[in-house]
Amino acid sequence: MKLVQLVYFSSVVGGLVQDDIQSLLKHAQQKNSAAGVSGLLLFSNQHFLQVLEGPRTEVNTTYYRIQNDKRHRDPIILLYKDIHARDFCNWAMSWATDVKIKKEIYFRYCSRPEFLPNDLTGESALALLRDMKEFVS
Repeated sequence: MKLVQLVYFSSVVGGLVQDDIQSLLKHAQQKNSAAGVSGLLLFSNQHFLQVLEGPRTEVNTTYYRIQNDKRHRDPIILLYKDIHARDFCNWAMSWATDVKIKKEIYFRYCSRPEFLPNDLTGESALALLRDMKEFVS
């Protein structure tokens, strides 16, 4: 089985509250677990940054479903690559918010100490998500 890793960001449509994110997360965990997809989701500064990893077909199918979700717009793939092992194997999907993430982590990868997805390359976005693992729910 070939494993892949996909990292993308998108802009939130309308306002999302924590209950909306919890509902989205619960749905994603159920779907991803059944598909063998793992990952991590960041919701910050009215953007999503997400890594998906797992079997190629399942990651592609999951991303296609995400592209059609009306809660966000303009998804941009930052990274898509074959991997030997997962970085986020403990989570069908987990998430982190600004409240939990220290601003110095953002400043390590962005031009200011805030989440600025347009500052990120694919590799820097993946590094940011790896650094976030200790702050996840």
